[in-house]
Amino acid sequence: MIVLDAYLVIGLLRDEPVADETRQLLESLLPAWLTPLGMSEVVDRRVRLDEVDPEAVFVNLVQFGLANPMPLDSQTAARAGALRARYCHRKTRSVSLADTVGHPTCCELVGTVGRTMQSSLSVGQVPPEVPPFSWRHAL
Repeated sequence: MIVLDAYLVIGLLRDEPVADETRQLLESLLPAWLTPLGMSEVVDRRVRLDEVDPEAVFVNLVQFGLANPMPLDSQTAARAGALRARYCHRKTRSVSLADTVGHPTCCELVGTVGRTMQSSLSVGQVPPEVPPFSWRHAL
């Protein structure tokens, strides 16, 4: 399974250099997903920065089979928030909330960091295995 970063999908929709590689991923035998926050990020950036109609963005996502994001449960959402709070720094390690959702989602799906591309998180910044979420550790 491939969990796509929103910027890969944005690059695909803008026909940027990453579009060909993203198309290859989508055409592979592995199912490809966006997280709900990734989908939101794609729509936000295309509408706000590229002035594309929201319905047109949704149609594009349908065409690429990305219109039904994987479910996001409350524990994964909480783990993502804790990851961002712990590892993000506005100036030295900017990490979007969508990226931090992708990490625990991949861990849930495959038990390790899944295949994400061009994420703001590097291997050295976030441990490959995220422990089960605990509010005590997040606060």
